[in-house]
Amino acid sequence: MTVKDFAQKMVKAIEKEEFEVYMGGGEVLGVYLKRFFPKLLHRVMVRRSAKKESSNRN
Repeated sequence: MTVKDFAQKMVKAIEKEEFEVYMGGGEVLGVYLKRFFPKLLHRVMVRRSAKKESSNRN
């Protein structure tokens, strides 16, 4: 996300007086997964870290 995009979304959120604003791609998905499916998020993160470790070894 560019700085300009972020600033536009932030200004819009402030104008609407929103309490919470989620910006980003995968981060937003992570927020909802943690809220509604915490075990699923944990499994996804464990698999992701395992993939990174195995790719770093090669």
